[in-house]
Amino acid sequence: MISGIAMLLTLAQLDYNLVHISFLGVLSIVASYGLNKMRRWSIFLVALISVSGVTLGVTVLYASLQMFSLNIYVVVLQLLMVTYIILLTASFIYVLAKRGKFK
Repeated sequence: MISGIAMLLTLAQLDYNLVHISFLGVLSIVASYGLNKMRRWSIFLVALISVSGVTLGVTVLYASLQMFSLNIYVVVLQLLMVTYIILLTASFIYVLAKRGKFK
């Protein structure tokens, strides 16, 4: 839920130019609702968000390494992206491990 809200807030600051960010943000919020209610369809959303989010995170990491010189803002961005990738992967593994409890 937090990452979805953060993506939508980031999108609002960037004049709605990044449509894929809004898509991931909305999917994250919907998946968070489904996980909270233990709905089986949320497993598929988490899988979709995980694959898309990890791809986005790796792309941002690569682009930040290639395009920008290292300063505190770039390092913070890279740390946030690494954290995002780790949390996405952990949530995907957790949901897969608990998929039998979803109804």
